[in-house]
Amino acid sequence: MKFNKSIFALTAAVCLTACGDGKKTSSGGGNAILEKTYRMALENEDNYTAINTINYMLVEDSARYATYADTLADLYVKVNQVRSALLVSEKILKKNASNLHALEVNAVAHERMGDMEESLELNRKLFDMTKRMKFQYKTAAFIFAKGDLKTARVALEKVFASKETDKDSIEIQNQEQGFAQMVPLRPAAFNLKAFIDIQEGKPADGKKAFQAALALFPEFEMAKMYLQNFDKMMQQR
Repeated sequence: MKFNKSIFALTAAVCLTACGDGKKTSSGGGNAILEKTYRMALENEDNYTAINTINYMLVEDSARYATYADTLADLYVKVNQVRSALLVSEKILKKNASNLHALEVNAVAHERMGDMEESLELNRKLFDMTKRMKFQYKTAAFIFAKGDLKTARVALEKVFASKETDKDSIEIQNQEQGFAQMVPLRPAAFNLKAFIDIQEGKPADGKKAFQAALALFPEFEMAKMYLQNFDKMMQQR
């Protein structure tokens, strides 16, 4: 908490310098300093400073909202301020209901807030609009989470059947273990297939699916963890 406050204080100090202690600035020096601060924060992956700087820039010039709104929504997701990400994405969607980026942020925000039904519908919509297989994969994953194994398997088969699957990746989160990892989509699909196989009472097929995931992506932490503990997990079922 002290860390966040110190970042906020530092950004506030930059803003006061740039804004002439609260006086209205021209579009020159003040905004230029804020812009440089924002760019440096992005380069340093300092998401909190980037968020604060964007908000200060928008106070100075609200007309710039369209320029920074997508990035602001992304940054809120990265720091897990999902309620803020949701609000920004909804503001974007009010002006443009077909904004793909805002729809995806909205879907992620609903997912992290536990609203799986809304996120499922948004991912279905995104797949219909883009035909990107990562949205089809997420659709299958949400259906699996609801316990509809048959429909989840049918949805996942579309991912396996598409050549486009090899062009995409997806973030796999494991909240129990506290990690997230970007994974190529095809091994992610095998990982999901493993869980479906196990729930359908086909542990041998599930084990083969975990092995297939790791053969394609040996760094796949979730698949590695479940395969290493596979026999123990089956004994506990």
